Amino acid sequence: MPRAKNVHAIVNAGFLFNLSSDGNGTVVERPSIVYGGINPSFVHATATESYLNGKDLFSQETLNGLMDSLEQEIQPDHVLPDMTPEYRKGLTKSLIYKCLLNLAAERVTSENKSGGTTLHRSVSSGVQTFQTDPSLYPLNQPIPKIEALVQCAGRFQTHISHSVPGVVKFYGAEDIPGKNSVIPYPTTFTLEKEEGETGIGTLILSVFLSLAEISSLLREFSFSKNWAWRWPGNSVLERGGRGEAADGTYPRDEGLFCSGKVLYWGQPVGIIIAATRELANKAASKVKIEYSNVSKPVIHLSEVIDNERESWRIDSGHQKETRDNREEINSGETTHVAKGTFKLGLQYHFTMETITVQCIPTEDGIQIFASTMWMDLMQRGVSDVLAIPQNRRYSSTRIEHVSHRGSTLKSTMQLPPVALSANRHNRISVEGERSPNSGIYSIDVVVRRMGGGYGIKITRPNFAAAGCALAAMDLGRPVRMVMTMEANMEVFGKRAEVFTTYEAGVDDGGTIQYLKADLYENVGSSTNDPNGDLALSGIKNCYDESKWSVIAKDVRTNTPSSAYMRGPGTNEGIASIEYIMEHIANVVKKDPTEVRINNIPKDSPILVLFDAVKKSGDYDKRRTSLNEFNKANRWMKKGMSLVPMQFDMPYFGSFHAIVSIYGGDGTVTVSHGGIEGGQGINTKVAQVCAYILGVPLDFVSIKPSNTLTAANDIATGGSITSESCCY
Repeated sequence: MPRAKNVHAIVNAGFLFNLSSDGNGTVVERPSIVYGGINPSFVHATATESYLNGKDLFSQETLNGLMDSLEQEIQPDHVLPDMTPEYRKGLTKSLIYKCLLNLAAERVTSENKSGGTTLHRSVSSGVQTFQTDPSLYPLNQPIPKIEALVQCAGRFQTHISHSVPGVVKFYGAEDIPGKNSVIPYPTTFTLEKEEGETGIGTLILSVFLSLAEISSLLREFSFSKNWAWRWPGNSVLERGGRGEAADGTYPRDEGLFCSGKVLYWGQPVGIIIAATRELANKAASKVKIEYSNVSKPVIHLSEVIDNERESWRIDSGHQKETRDNREEINSGETTHVAKGTFKLGLQYHFTMETITVQCIPTEDGIQIFASTMWMDLMQRGVSDVLAIPQNRRYSSTRIEHVSHRGSTLKSTMQLPPVALSANRHNRISVEGERSPNSGIYSIDVVVRRMGGGYGIKITRPNFAAAGCALAAMDLGRPVRMVMTMEANMEVFGKRAEVFTTYEAGVDDGGTIQYLKADLYENVGSSTNDPNGDLALSGIKNCYDESKWSVIAKDVRTNTPSSAYMRGPGTNEGIASIEYIMEHIANVVKKDPTEVRINNIPKDSPILVLFDAVKKSGDYDKRRTSLNEFNKANRWMKKGMSLVPMQFDMPYFGSFHAIVSIYGGDGTVTVSHGGIEGGQGINTKVAQVCAYILGVPLDFVSIKPSNTLTAANDIATGGSITSESCCY
């Protein structure tokens, strides 16, 4: 596999100088100065090389001329995701300055010498200690994870579809038999404020391929729209229907394919089914899309905050406050005020495995092998898109509104147990009952393991699952999708961008007398992964919040819907308050650790941990030493920080398990509702099972999780799933 872009240096450099033997530092011939990461055609800084020839390399005059020459000669390009040209130009100057400090040796003053040293880090070492009780083995026995070798090897069982040469079919929004939304529990909320205001353009020519360009690759390609029938109402689940999330979770529709209004760059318009993954990706790269009514997209929070015209993007339904009246919070002596903003950009989910799914038609319906953290949500989402039940056997089928040649039949039809299908003539095709199972529709989701998720695989895999299921049910053959890293980054959102404004009044010790803060989270084109509540739980951390007023707001933009990622919301909240603590420490001229301690409730156990860590880490002595080092060195600095963290762990949802004991030899199998994603949940479950049953650990095996034995289970996440499944 080729190296990814992000493992390359932002800017790299090489320098070769031939200096006079008298030690004066005179450049006796034209030096060689090369840079990488500037632009495709740049190698040598030829003008700067000519300038330095014959100069005293270590004089201040030469140094000033050198920097001026590089300023004129170095012209980096700007190709995303590279750093800005200004930043990269600055790196070119820094690198050659570092080289000169290193060559100058004894000419350099002591406070500047650290700038010329190469980075050196001694070998790290550490010791991890933990207690075990052998009488409880295998319950707390330290063992390698049961699936460690398989997970590291990346090998797993897969199902290979029949080989069909070329591209088979394209599916778009018009091909969806049910609701164009991969998130269940729809309500009456809408993504749109007014017509034309939410989107950034309208898709007027859905998709076309240049067949001349890829004619040698494409066979059996068809744009035919074979789904003619619709289940009643074409909404499947409306408010008050099969179920609406009682707590408001996942209230908004998210279209599988763009059906006209474009909400963000990278929004899917359809999928191409081909014989191989390589061919499908190549065909997708040939897709051309035309837009109309294009308007400037809103990408960043800075474009919404304090902009009256865009204030409608701030979702009041996901705006949370810690107190009702922020004018009644100043109850102490305020001697200093820290006021400012904190910004935290997007962070991509670099999962070891991209979104991956395989759908296989069965006599019961469809079986989905997926890498998902939430099987139940996927099952419901696919059910909505395909307009078939999650699991049901039809004794009769009642259809009141049926599409037929572009018109709607109003009459009610009562059909016997038959198999419904659609043909290319856009009419209903009814086949007689061919087997006892012809009236069965079921969606089964199976997960053996997941190759890393961090939260993005809670809701986002529904897109791939629904698309593959649509094609598999239509074609009657297995369909598999393994998204490319590039597509994964374009289609799905990242950790939410954060913008926090704050004002804190404190006393001389840095204790907060009042805090007013507004925390904005960029949740992208929908609020299906909201962050407001979570941000509030994070920003309080372990501090005394009795004098705080914090408002957390979710903001919609023309970017992919943000996805949860390793402590979503709470991480951004903790980062915000710790930035504020550092600012306060700078204002009152105190050690940040002291300021943090002053803001923790006196009865908090965190204070005991603070004291223990300070003593075991010899904090005070090391702090004094690094302060002296920083005073003596201009360029190299050392730092040390103690940052507390409190992470709420509420137990939520339900998890089921089935334990089967085989009478022939006493072996045991377990299937549970959690998802193994590398955290070792299967190992923990096996240990608990072996301990409770009193059998050797190697008697217990873990079977894949599935929606039959773990129906309606909640997502794996929140650091609670392993314990919940073991319980």
